[in-house]
Amino acid sequence: MLILAKLKTKQQIILMKYFNKIHILLPYKENFFHKSSGAVSLYVSELLSKSIYKKDISVHGLAKKNTKSLNKNFIPIKTSFNPIFSKTKTYLNSYLNSIKNNNPELIEVHNRPSYINFLLSKTSSKIIIFFHNDPLSMQGSETVDERISIIENCSFVLFNSEYIKNCFFNGIDSIKYLDKFNIIYNSTNPLKKFPNKKKIITFVGKLNHAKGYDIYTNAIKFILKKFPDYKSIAIGDEKRKKIFFNHQNFKELGFVRNVKVIEILKKTDIAVIPSRWQEPFGRTALEATRCGCYTICSNKGGLTETSDHAIFIDNINAKKLINSISYAIKNYKEKRKKQILSFKYIKHKIKNNSAKLDSIRKILLKKPEFNKRILNIYNIGIKLNHRLFNISIGKKFSNGFIKNGFDVIEISDRDYYKNHKFDDYLIETIKNFQPSILLFGHSKVINTLLLSKIKINFPHIVICEWNEDYLGPYGPDSVKNFKNLKSRENFVDLFFVTTNPKYLLDKLKNCFYLPIPVDKNIEKEQQFRKKNHYDLFFGLSHGVNRGALKSNKTDEREYFLNKIINENKFNCNFFGINKIEPIWSNKFYEEIKKCNMGLNLSRGKPVSLYSSNRLASYMGNGLLVFIDIKTGFKKFFSSNEVVYYKNYNDLIKKISFYKKNDNLRKLVAKNGYKKYFKLFNSKKVTHNMLRIIKKFYK
Repeated sequence: MLILAKLKTKQQIILMKYFNKIHILLPYKENFFHKSSGAVSLYVSELLSKSIYKKDISVHGLAKKNTKSLNKNFIPIKTSFNPIFSKTKTYLNSYLNSIKNNNPELIEVHNRPSYINFLLSKTSSKIIIFFHNDPLSMQGSETVDERISIIENCSFVLFNSEYIKNCFFNGIDSIKYLDKFNIIYNSTNPLKKFPNKKKIITFVGKLNHAKGYDIYTNAIKFILKKFPDYKSIAIGDEKRKKIFFNHQNFKELGFVRNVKVIEILKKTDIAVIPSRWQEPFGRTALEATRCGCYTICSNKGGLTETSDHAIFIDNINAKKLINSISYAIKNYKEKRKKQILSFKYIKHKIKNNSAKLDSIRKILLKKPEFNKRILNIYNIGIKLNHRLFNISIGKKFSNGFIKNGFDVIEISDRDYYKNHKFDDYLIETIKNFQPSILLFGHSKVINTLLLSKIKINFPHIVICEWNEDYLGPYGPDSVKNFKNLKSRENFVDLFFVTTNPKYLLDKLKNCFYLPIPVDKNIEKEQQFRKKNHYDLFFGLSHGVNRGALKSNKTDEREYFLNKIINENKFNCNFFGINKIEPIWSNKFYEEIKKCNMGLNLSRGKPVSLYSSNRLASYMGNGLLVFIDIKTGFKKFFSSNEVVYYKNYNDLIKKISFYKKNDNLRKLVAKNGYKKYFKLFNSKKVTHNMLRIIKKFYK
């Protein structure tokens, strides 16, 4: 089982609090420590040392007891691995749990393409991936499809050499992605003065066939015999060592810390890197030239990119290496000239490459100016011939945003989805329109993967989701409805819900109350102006999309409604029960115009400030409305604006009273009508949403 470590020191707590803009995530086997640091850790530490974002960056890697890290920005990930569970997944879950309430804007993943999909599914942070090795040999980037997915879903892809970049784009048109990748080499700092050289020939690397250690030892036998005043050093280890060499002027030092390697290279006259395998870059060659060594390399992989003043040998073997070393020893002036040029003209400096990386970070972290463009996605109901326009909250949002001076594009996701590739359509629409706000509600096609793509490619967009379902503990479908919202919590910036956030089934971050808006272009009747044929109106449905009653479905409100019909002499105009089909669009207005009063009755147990959108339809059309007092709408409406009832008997008593007192019915209905339009008209509701969105955007 995973055991998440608690931060113990004040320093670690401070790091977690303040270094939350950029997180660097190391491979779980990578050691970010002085005594055992690997090439990736050195790369990270060096670039971090010169970064303008140093105070905004934390480095996350596997914890190690009693070991000093390379940098004070390091935050250890403490986990306990169990053979039953994947070490990678356990490591990533530990990291994600540690940042649960403090998501960074940017996560920089090093050398682990297999982490990407998992992180994309769990966080809305933008992601950069750094490749330090051949992508074709790494899990998660072996296939063309995997690599296309990486470059399309990550905010940026970086390589430590041109060679590694070319490997990544094998089978892929790189021109298409020019704005999403770059090369940031391993780097080093220049020395202040040229070091004193001794007659030492040095090999640094694994003592194996791939690194060409056998080529080196076969060559050094001859060199040490021919030039007995020279000594040879091999730095590195190999658990399955098969190459052995003994000589009085030769030493194998085993694994040596990077700091000590540099000190040896400063004294080294000739450095040799005779790799057979395709080196991703060749850090040893870079450090050797920086230290003024006469550096001899094979021309494999990225080695040729390390320096303009090293010696590169095609198809290297022992004979060619002997000739190259012998030539350097015999021709002191040419050797010294190469050494001086190597020392003086370092190809890859930490300061320059750190600035290059920071420029990429700056672009990804920068938010463009907030514009007045909104992409509003909801079920417009084209395939339903716009039957839902009279109850469409999405339409009221569009009207309200336009009244607030915004440009709105509407997309009907359900109508478009079946016949087109909706994801591609939406991404391309965003590219063209460049909205600052993406608003959607009750969408079955906008999933976390699509939201993740939007977050990565358009990080400036504020993604908002609205929901008019009851999401508290007493609704028939509230568990399912809430889970749908909760599943998108890491990808949606702001939620607007018609349930009082205090009564949600669980916490939902950045969640705000949404009153159902009214709009004079939609709620167009004023029933308080006249006496009508029917006393009471109610409309029920078994689903807005189907638009008809289902024979096998019942609603708990039917008992309550039939009791009103059967036990009283009210003239009721009820729809959606007793085999009377629901009504929509203009038919809704035709029927509501015949009524004086409306019963606001939502599914489930009444809860504070929740109502279905029938409340807006009733009050916005001038009906006198009866509301259960437990809904808490007294916060907005007085008893002179709506009628509150405590129970069934109280409701019947009050319906009878207002039936007999029609002038009072008209007055209270008119007051409620005016108050609702004053508080919750579409312009005002969307203005409040925009205020919240703009505050979040900043």
